[in-house]
Amino acid sequence: MNKFESITKPLTWFMTLLLVAFVSGCGGGSGSVLGGGSNIVNGFASAGPLDGSSVCAYAITGGTKGAQIGSCATTVAGSYSIDLGGYTGPVLFETMNGNYKDEATGATLNLAPVTLHSMLPNATGGNVSVAITPLTELVYQKIPGGVLSNADIQTVIQAVENSFGVTDIVNTMPVDVVNVGNATTTPKQQQYTLALATVSQYMATSATTLASSLGTIQASSGVGALLNQAMTTYVSGNTAFSGVTLSTMILSSVAVTPASAVVAVGGTQQYVATRTYSDASTAVVTTNASWTSGTGASIGLHSGIATGVAGSTTPVITASLGGQSGTAALTVSPLGCAVASE
Repeated sequence: MNKFESITKPLTWFMTLLLVAFVSGCGGGSGSVLGGGSNIVNGFASAGPLDGSSVCAYAITGGTKGAQIGSCATTVAGSYSIDLGGYTGPVLFETMNGNYKDEATGATLNLAPVTLHSMLPNATGGNVSVAITPLTELVYQKIPGGVLSNADIQTVIQAVENSFGVTDIVNTMPVDVVNVGNATTTPKQQQYTLALATVSQYMATSATTLASSLGTIQASSGVGALLNQAMTTYVSGNTAFSGVTLSTMILSSVAVTPASAVVAVGGTQQYVATRTYSDASTAVVTTNASWTSGTGASIGLHSGIATGVAGSTTPVITASLGGQSGTAALTVSPLGCAVASE
């Protein structure tokens, strides 16, 4: 070994060790952006399928939005694609701006000023589908304290799915409502699309914006009473959704109060009908229900006001709605007898 080699060889080894240490320090670990590899997200952004919307992905670090991953994508008819590279860990997706066709009104609307979010609890490599919709935005809004922990993300996703009666809102891709009857559309996609159209119909019925509607739904303990009428209205005008239902918005029972009452002939009694949905939310539906009475009384078809007709009778009062019914008793006493309601 000559003098030059005796100097440069140790130096070469030293530089190699430094390089290895540098590469090791820059990679590795969940939540890191790693060199090499491919992790493609082929997703769908919809409030109605979004055109020209910007979709960006961010690492979730310490429960908060971290560094951007890959390049932002632009949606075409709702579809987008982002390469996360070698990243593993939780991911936050954001979509902003762009236009969509409102399902309920047919109007073309701009998503702004709303930003829709979706969260992938754990990107582990390979291709995956991620939907970004008002339902995934509700998950983002409902995260306790805004801390995006994996456990809370998964818990709240499940809660929103249970509330709307749909499954897998992150990995199931909704479709354009005009395609919901296609043979290739799965029942899960049909239900997801109906849930989004129901939010749209609620916006139209209540004359509110998307941001305001999401705020109201987010603050509600149950969406059944809030959205059932919107779902019914939308389905009635869109035959492609016949037979598609959202389980938690289905009417589970109708109750009539008071359970019993006493009136004289010619006297009246106001009854109230309350419906309960399978998510335990309730709504007063007195004027929506169809009312009938047994012999001895009459009742307004949609008023719930019963009138005594014949004394010494106990007709049954019935309120019916959505295939469910509830009953109450009405005792009609002869004229001049004391009258009391229980």
